[in-house]
Amino acid sequence: MRVWKTVRLSGNHYDLGRQHGEKLSGFIHDSIDLNFKVNGFYTGLTKERMRRSSRKCLAYLKKNFKHYHREIEGISEGSGERIEDVMMLNLHGRDMNGACTLFSIPPQFTEDGKAIIGQSVDWTPLLKPFYFIAKLQDKEHDVSIDMFTEAGIIGLVGKNSAGIGELMSLLLTDRPIREGLPAYLVLRNVLEQKRIGDALNAVLNVPRASPFNYLVSDDSGEIYDVEATPDSYELFYPDDRIYSHTNHVQGPSLASSDIYVRASNSCESIHRCNRIGRLLRERARDGPLKVEDAMEAMKDHANFPDSICRHPLQGISPEGQFETIGAIVLQQGTGGFWITQGNPCENRFYHVS
Repeated sequence: MRVWKTVRLSGNHYDLGRQHGEKLSGFIHDSIDLNFKVNGFYTGLTKERMRRSSRKCLAYLKKNFKHYHREIEGISEGSGERIEDVMMLNLHGRDMNGACTLFSIPPQFTEDGKAIIGQSVDWTPLLKPFYFIAKLQDKEHDVSIDMFTEAGIIGLVGKNSAGIGELMSLLLTDRPIREGLPAYLVLRNVLEQKRIGDALNAVLNVPRASPFNYLVSDDSGEIYDVEATPDSYELFYPDDRIYSHTNHVQGPSLASSDIYVRASNSCESIHRCNRIGRLLRERARDGPLKVEDAMEAMKDHANFPDSICRHPLQGISPEGQFETIGAIVLQQGTGGFWITQGNPCENRFYHVS
């Protein structure tokens, strides 16, 4: 069975970053090189323009979120890479396409009365070699975090020891990028919280730099989905139905700002959103759902290769291809998460705890 590399980190934010940089230095070096290429493919920005944006964000973090600045500084010093290049990794979701399929199943639809949530992580296969499982012992926030992320990036998806779960999908809107907390650091901010109200607050009441969708849950069965732009948000309460979300805006108050379908020149996000919801609802008609039912739905190939289980579209640049590099399932009341290394149609889920 194929499994992700696991790295254990412990201490304050600088310690976490320093250990991260030391243990993954070669991965971070190679990831930086490839991320400059991928970023340039999508945005047209030069390396110096990207570094200029990174320096501005570092100055913002140093003034407003010092602990994140210290962690990024630790990665830089531990890996020997320039701090603005490490910051660039933590910005690389700001202006680009992406593709992830999210779902949530509230307790009343499950076999054991525990909510199930999950997602595919769809991204360029060029960067797949740099992903890993981070097991953090955050001594500043007194919380342990199991997180799936990329070398050099300090936030992505996972669950913490207080039962707070966080999944995500990228949005594209016409709202301008502004000074604020990058989306990957908003995700980390959620995973540092111990109560569901604080986890929501970590999304809604921080200055956000860019649009993103956040699926937040806890071990009591609470589930919230937040479509967030830099200046607004739409909140969903999927506690009475099987819920799904992909990469286009669904909330009526923000729908006019969505540009994902136009920018991608495709309706695949609309299809994936409808498809995962329909598969789970059809299965629920036969009886309560289990974790294995969610895992099975994530193998679906309708509209291949732009399917829930996504595969690269041949004949285009490698930078512009998408692939499900991992599929993740979380369950209320269970520590950690289940994950695949690669497409779920070809790889078994295993438990990270």
